[in-house]
Amino acid sequence: LRIQVELVGRNKTATTEALIDSGATGNLISHEYAIKKQMNLRKLARPIPVHNVNDTENTNGEIGYYRLVLLKHNPEIDWRSYVLDFTRCPDTCN
Repeated sequence: LRIQVELVGRNKTATTEALIDSGATGNLISHEYAIKKQMNLRKLARPIPVHNVNDTENTNGEIGYYRLVLLKHNPEIDWRSYVLDFTRCPDTCN
């Protein structure tokens, strides 16, 4: 499911396209993109190795940082109509 998203960082927002993949093993974003857009990231205690579909090691290296988005906001996803709706956001969301 490809959607337009607005990412909120330190006093900045950025609109981009995201891919929601129900078969993915994790929720990922480019580290360079996150830094460029000044997103708040947390360092992982242990970096996660990344492998390609053919089981070779990804040349971009390990995942070392994270940010909880989907887990925190728990959105509803309608796969048939391509809609992602943030109806269950915590009280801290606007």
